[in-house]
Amino acid sequence: MADRLIETIIGELPFFGPEDAVCLGGVNWDQYRRAVKAQEELGRRLQISYASGRLEVLPNAFRTEVRRCLLRSFVCLSAEIFGQEMYVLGSTTLAGRDRDYGFDPQESFCFRNLSRGVLDPQTGPGCGPPPDLVIEVENPKRASNRLPMCVRAGVPEVWFDDLDTLRILSLQPDQTYSVTDYSPAFPLIPSHDLNRFLSLAHTNEMTAVSREFRAYVESLMPTLAAPDGTI
Repeated sequence: MADRLIETIIGELPFFGPEDAVCLGGVNWDQYRRAVKAQEELGRRLQISYASGRLEVLPNAFRTEVRRCLLRSFVCLSAEIFGQEMYVLGSTTLAGRDRDYGFDPQESFCFRNLSRGVLDPQTGPGCGPPPDLVIEVENPKRASNRLPMCVRAGVPEVWFDDLDTLRILSLQPDQTYSVTDYSPAFPLIPSHDLNRFLSLAHTNEMTAVSREFRAYVESLMPTLAAPDGTI
């Protein structure tokens, strides 16, 4: 009965919409994994979160998606210009049966653990080290707090956007996140500049903002130059 209900929710909840999150209690790990599989088979991209027997399924919000796409472009442009190798993992599932959690971050990236086998189709949730950077944009309809799930997954850096301000969070030894002014992944880029470019999206279309951000990052390149002019 629970499996059919979950599949119905996955199949009928709109991709975009103002609907509140659908929350179900008493869900076990196997039912959560079947929910993820059902979404994949149906070609959906809803926000699914699971922790300690509680499943949440949430439609996407337009404003959330706009800011997610912008932040993704900021990461990709920065990596390209700085010559930083990376994998773009998107909303790959992060999950751990032993820790009873699972979620699909809105965006995730791997910079340091490039040999983690992320392109191996046999690599499953919870296998290998976590992404080096995750982007989470708040959805006002979300009932759950996904930052504790990022802690469980061991994600070292989170760009958390509450739709007003982007904060860069760094995982500490005591398994809590602290706010930092600069991104560990991109130490030359301060959070206040990321917020400045996010604010441009209120009055400019996305490609224009991306062009301005590219020019900004390129202007930082002399900072990386060695005395002999090499990078």
